[in-house]
Amino acid sequence: MGFNFVVYICCVKHQHVVFVTETTRRAMSYGILAVFIFGGSISLLWIQTTEKTMAHYLIIMLFLIFIAIAIIALMKFKQITLTNKELIIRHPLLFRTDCYLLSDIIKMHEADYEINPKIQHSRWSLHEGKITTVTFRSADAVLIFNTFETKKYSELMTALKQAIKIK
Repeated sequence: MGFNFVVYICCVKHQHVVFVTETTRRAMSYGILAVFIFGGSISLLWIQTTEKTMAHYLIIMLFLIFIAIAIIALMKFKQITLTNKELIIRHPLLFRTDCYLLSDIIKMHEADYEINPKIQHSRWSLHEGKITTVTFRSADAVLIFNTFETKKYSELMTALKQAIKIK
């Protein structure tokens, strides 16, 4: 974690921090809850059955896939820092920091964002909000922010739009 902190300080050195946001606790809670539920289900399934059949192994593999997806989702959570010159994305669980110049932004596109899985022939609405895609001059640099994983999303987008207009 110390290495990441040094990189983070180097990015914001001699810059004015405009806005800092964190990951929402609700999104982190869903990921952690999924790991515990599926991990507990695997444990119960393994302990309760004396004869393991192919069906047991398939169910365990399915649960392991869900656990892997939840862990990957947890690793993607980010802290976003907006300075007067850069957009800094810090992934605390990956110990990684990426810095993007505001002057390199080509386009920002905002759209509606919904998470509503279909469970037993009915739709459940888990989240409704916005998603923003930021495209940079280099073809491989595309950032995506949404209201599900970003706390104070609307304030961040307002500050980012103002910072881009100034440049």
